[in-house]
Amino acid sequence: MDKYAVIIANGEVPSPSKVRGIVRRALKVVCANGGVRHALQMGVQPDIVIGDLDSLTPGMLRHLRHTKIVTSENQNQTDLEKAIRYLLKERAKRIVILGATGKRIDQTLANVALLAKYQGRADLTLIDPTGEIQIIQSRMAFQGKRGTTVSLLPLGGAVRVTTKGLRYALKNEILEFGSRGVSNEVIGSTVEIRVRGGKLLLIKLF
Repeated sequence: MDKYAVIIANGEVPSPSKVRGIVRRALKVVCANGGVRHALQMGVQPDIVIGDLDSLTPGMLRHLRHTKIVTSENQNQTDLEKAIRYLLKERAKRIVILGATGKRIDQTLANVALLAKYQGRADLTLIDPTGEIQIIQSRMAFQGKRGTTVSLLPLGGAVRVTTKGLRYALKNEILEFGSRGVSNEVIGSTVEIRVRGGKLLLIKLF
């Protein structure tokens, strides 16, 4: 993966070893408010903390003496969205988001929706304890591990999808919101997915 920035939010994060491995290769680490708790517990020192800071305790602040603090009271944006917008202003091209799922279903769905909102301005990937989520707007190809479970879910309406390297191949077939697309399987070394007429949520399970 090319160089990227990392955002740590306050939801469920992957294992400490996986988080540290992701952070080790990052250009910059941004904590969205309560994501500081995850970072400090795993020995990760963030470069930037952004949000309304209502989740930060005095003990946390003592560990952030050399961290840039960006206070934002804008209640029309979640702390995760504030972090994404900050990195976009910094001209980040790839952003990996940790801790954006779990706990509350409304927050999880809102965070996934942010991928669709900002995809195109940067390459965004959301990683949680079960796998990773990306948005496909036209075409994507990736090196696949045989047996990996992949789900393809259209966002907002029907899309036409063509795939290569998956057990249940699609050939310019229509996927509708709420229809099939769950639990496909990687069978080739390279997976190719083409989308026409909309956006597709790609979920690759670990």
